[in-house]
Amino acid sequence: FRGHSCDASDIGKTFDIASGKVHKTVKVAGTEFDTPADGCDVALKFTAWVVASDSSRVPFETTERHRTPIGKGALPIGVAHGIKSMREDEVSLLRVQPEMAFGADGEASKSVPPSAVVEYEVTLFKIIEVSSYCDGKIRQSD
Repeated sequence: FRGHSCDASDIGKTFDIASGKVHKTVKVAGTEFDTPADGCDVALKFTAWVVASDSSRVPFETTERHRTPIGKGALPIGVAHGIKSMREDEVSLLRVQPEMAFGADGEASKSVPPSAVVEYEVTLFKIIEVSSYCDGKIRQSD
C-alpha cells in the first residue's frame, strides 16, 4: 500500500495492508504525500471498538489529539501498520484481526476480550521525524 496516491477517489475504498490481517477504509483523504515510518512520532487521535460476532461495535478507548511513537509498542502492531499507510490529515477506519491487535489473551484493562477483532478510527494530524538525540534532548524536524 505504501506509495499509493491516496486522493479523493479513494474515499470509501477498503485496502488490505497486512495480508488480510489489517484492512483500511479511507474516510477522508490525506493532504500530503509522505507516510510515517518506524521511529517517527505522530500526532493523532482515535476511537477504538471491539467488533462483536454480530458486527456490532463496543467502544473501549477514545483519545484526543496526542503524540505517540510508531513501531515502539505504544499501539497494537496492526494499528501501527495502518498508521504507516496514512498521510497527514487523513482519517481512516482500521479493522485489525486479533493476531495483530490484542491476541488470544485480549486486554482486560481495556475490556477487550480474548481473540477480538478491533476497529480504530484514526485521524493523523502530523508526522514528526525524530532525527537525533543529543544531551538527553530530542531534536526533531517538523
